[in-house]
Formats: sequence, C-alpha cells, structure tokens
Amino acid sequence: MPKAFAATAVLVLSVLLSAQTPTTGETRDPAIKLPVAGPVEIFPLDQLRPGMKGTAFTAFEGNTPEPFPVEIIGLMKNQWGPGQDIIMAKVGGRAAKTGVAGGMSGSPVYIDGKLLGAISLRFGQFLNDPMAGITPIGLMLEINEKDGTRPATMQASAPAKLPLSAEMRAMLDPARVSSGDAYLTPIETPVTFSGLNPGVMEQFTQTFRELGMNPVLGGASSALANEEITKDPAKLAASLPPGAPVSMVLMDGDLSIASGCTVTYNDLKHVLICGHPFLNFGKVEMPMTTSDVVTTLGSAFQPTKVMNAEHTVGAFVQDRHSGMLGMLGEKAHMIPVEATVHAGGKTKTYHYQMFQNSKFTSFVLVLAAFNTISGINEFGEEVTYHAHAKFSLAGYPDVNLEQLYAAPENAPVPAPLTLSFWLGDRFGRIFNNSFESPDVTSVKLDFDLLPERRSATIEHVWLDKTEAHAGDELSGRVFLQTYRGEPVTKDFKIRIPANAPKGDLRIQFSDADYVNRYHNFLLMQNRAQTLGQIVNLLNKEQANGQLYISMMQTSPTALVEDKILPSIPSSVATVMDGARTNNRLAITGESMLAQEIISLDHVLSGMQIVTVTIK
Repeated sequence: MPKAFAATAVLVLSVLLSAQTPTTGETRDPAIKLPVAGPVEIFPLDQLRPGMKGTAFTAFEGNTPEPFPVEIIGLMKNQWGPGQDIIMAKVGGRAAKTGVAGGMSGSPVYIDGKLLGAISLRFGQFLNDPMAGITPIGLMLEINEKDGTRPATMQASAPAKLPLSAEMRAMLDPARVSSGDAYLTPIETPVTFSGLNPGVMEQFTQTFRELGMNPVLGGASSALANEEITKDPAKLAASLPPGAPVSMVLMDGDLSIASGCTVTYNDLKHVLICGHPFLNFGKVEMPMTTSDVVTTLGSAFQPTKVMNAEHTVGAFVQDRHSGMLGMLGEKAHMIPVEATVHAGGKTKTYHYQMFQNSKFTSFVLVLAAFNTISGINEFGEEVTYHAHAKFSLAGYPDVNLEQLYAAPENAPVPAPLTLSFWLGDRFGRIFNNSFESPDVTSVKLDFDLLPERRSATIEHVWLDKTEAHAGDELSGRVFLQTYRGEPVTKDFKIRIPANAPKGDLRIQFSDADYVNRYHNFLLMQNRAQTLGQIVNLLNKEQANGQLYISMMQTSPTALVEDKILPSIPSSVATVMDGARTNNRLAITGESMLAQEIISLDHVLSGMQIVTVTIK
C-alpha cells in the first residue's frame, strides 16, 4: 500500500449489520460487517480468478451501506486504457433487482475482507444478468500521486460561444461526452437540483446527460459551501465510511446542484470515490458532502439513486480517469453570486455559491441567471430586461456591464436565456482566459423587468444642414418605429468638432451593436494579450437602449491588442500594416472624431448615415 496513504492512527469502528436489511426485510449473514474508515489490505489482481465470490457495499436508502454479493466473471485486459484492466462481475442481491444504478459508482468490492476495487461501469442496458465493471483499487490509489495545490497560472481553453442549446455543449469538453449506446460505459452520476424550475430543466437536461450525468429533481441542502467543517478527525472519518453515499456540490444556495457517487476508500484523510471520472477536470476545488439516498429507482434502461447532499466534510481536489480524490477537513473556495430582480414594484434577491472550473463555471452561471429571471411570476415573453452585472476580480478593476434586451418577435429562444448566454459569454472571457487563473471574488447581477416589449428601429434621420463649418451646431430629428406602437421622434443637437477636416463628414446614427463592432472584433479574435486587457475591453462595451451619433472621417484606425487608435497618419498606417505580426494588428479606413449619446427607453436596432460637407 502506498506510503502516502499510511495512517498514523487507525480508527476502529466495528459496526455489525442487523439481521435484516433496512427496507426489504431480507435476511442475510449477520457476521458481515460494515466497512470502516482506515487502512485496508488490498486484494492482489494476480490472485483474482473467475468464480470468486465477493461482497460490495452501497446505500440503497439513507446513508448506511448495505451488502450485496458479487461474482467475478473475468479480467478485461486494457479495457480502461493501456495497461489498465477492468474486472467484469455479476451482481446479486438487491443490486440485481435495481440494476447497476446511477450513484452506485464507487461501491467498494471486497474479497476475503481485502479491497478489490470500485463498481464503476455498466455493461449495456438490457443484459439478462446484471453485470458491472470494477475499477481495480490500484488505479484509484494512483490519483493521490497526482495531487497538488491549484496552480497560480494555467492555460485554459479559448472562450466558448454561447448561442443555443446545441452549442451549450461546446462550453464543456467534448471528449467527455459519453455515448449512451456504448457496450461498456461509466455509470451515470445522478445530478440533483433544488430551486430549479421545470422550464429551466428542459433547456439544460440534454447537456447534463451528454456529460454522463442523469438529471433528477432532488434536494441539495442550502448553504453547504459556507457550512463550518468540523476538525474532529474521528467525526470526519466516520462521516464517509466505504460504501456510504457522497455528493459533489456544483452550486449551492437558493439554487443547488449536486451530483453523487459512493465512497470506495477512506484512510482517515484521503477519500476515493466513483472509480471513473466525474467530468475529468483534473485538479478541482469542489465541496465534498455527506449524502442521503431518498430511494433507488430500479430500471432496465437507466436505474438511478435519488440523493440529497447533507453536510460538508471536505473538498474534492482531483477528478481523474479512475475516480475522484477528496480531502477530509479541507474547504473549497466558491464564487459568491448575488442576483436581484426588480419587477412589479417588488425586489427579490437570491444568493448562490458556484464551484470554480475553467470550463463549467460559465455554464453554471448561465443556468443560474436563466433560473433567476424565469422562475418568478412577473416573467413573460412580452417583457423587456434591463440587466446590470458586476464581476469583481482580485488585483483588477471591476467589470461593469449593462444591457437592455427584448426578444425579437417569434424568437426561437426565450429572452432570459439569450440574456443569460450574453452574461455567460462575458464571464467566460474572464474566467476562461488563456493567461492566468482569475480570482473572482464576487458576481452581482441586477435585473429590471419592464412590463412590455420595448423595441424600436431607426427609420429615418433628418438634419437641418447638409453643409457646415467646423464648430457649427446642427439640429436634427430621428424617426423611430416602435414594436406594435406609434412612431416616435427624438430631437437632438450636435456640434461639429473644431478639428473636423474639410470635405465629407459621415454622421452615423446607430444602435450599440454597430458601435461595439471594433471591441467585439478584438474580443472575438482574442487580440487581448493579458487578463487586464480583456477587463479593459469588456468595460468599454456600450449598452443598448441608447442612440449613438458618431461623426466619422476618412482616415485610418489601428486596432492593436485591446487598443483602438483613431486618425493615425497614412504613412504610419502603411508602416504598421507592413509590420503585422501574430495577427495582433488590424487597420480600418475610418476614424471617429466625436460621438454623442441619446438615452432611450427602447432596445434600438438599425443604422442610418447622413453625409455633411464641411467647408
């Protein structure tokens, strides 16, 4: 047994099983003892033979493990990867009736009192005999050797786009999407939700399933992430004995998301579970909690446990190919989220805690934001959403975002989901950046629900002059067509910049999308070279709900990393254009001299251009 798992003291917890199982009344051998926390002898794989009988432990209800018989069928060479064998076994007893259920992953298997491994895989879905794959404990013990603290910097994947449900899966590692038709697959881990409305569940169920998780309505207790963790070693060790259910918390608070497996090994400090990856994230920081099994739903197709997370006892630090590693007594750092909704003269505030992961956290934020907006009585399609978001980062300025959004008529996606994707995309550009691991100290979201669809299109623009001098003031009027309403006019005055050159001056009347085109280009092309530059670009994003009057002249603008350099001399632009390297530079043919902003109470779309001759 590896020295890293040697315990300085052995906790002796001798607990005899009663003569009957807790719910079925079936009699069994009263000599079978519950597995206990502490060092355990390992069964050597080279001594394994077909026909050997063993005992596995899992909780079918509650949190007390129950035994069921296991018969070894054989060893499948290299089935789990090069040099990684899987043990094929037939399960009996109550497991034969329920099937190899989601949440059973990690159920320890013993032969002659020695730990063989963890039930982790399912063979097909319609076999006459219930079969399971067992991950040898030796493969799981290797996980501790890979343990280490979270690195100060890491390379993360490029920010993912967040349009519709099909592309939601691109936020997550496609290599982890498992096929439900495969002959040998990891047992699905049930993921339970508390505080999630059914409409939100419909939008995200398929994504969770493709990650190998089976979404079920359950109840993860609130405020687990902030729960005080006992420092009593005996209580900690006794909280997660082998065979007990255990939960991994993804989100906690007014919306809770937790997944579950079974404890395979506990040496009084380290806890090994599952026997297969959860999401194969590698190093993680995720609350580890005790769990309670409400019931085990038997099925030939997809049996599963319905589990509730209960008390925080540590943190998971590794999510690897052969299982997850948790540390008793450790505390996972979560990102606090505060979401406030103003509607109908009332204000409601919700609090969440998100676990941190470069690929998954943005996805969880999208789900939380969508659930916050759509889970209230004031929600409806004929609503306009005024959103504010503040992302606070240690060592950087806060990122402040604003958006006014109303769904277009016959939009295929609910308006709050589109708005949530927008938030998730901006948060993902920070959290998934390729330069450093950001320390996000808080996320604050604020939503005003305005009780009608307030959208307008720019129809026409009128100016009192088409010829002017630099410094002159122009009067004008913009005509807007509102959604299912009367046309609206807005009067304005603008002043020609004193440095405006003679010739044609293009005056653009546009929405925020057109104004943001350069900033969006720099973000989409990943031109920013540091996290600070990403923060800078996000803070320059203009909000919709305003009319932007931009006075443009024909002179080059250089886009360099996170900077927009207008009106550079043509000779300089030629030199810069000829020295492009690493795709960090772009040259455009126009520059903005000045800009005026007129506030509106409508989501604006469209653009009009009026040319004024400067004498």
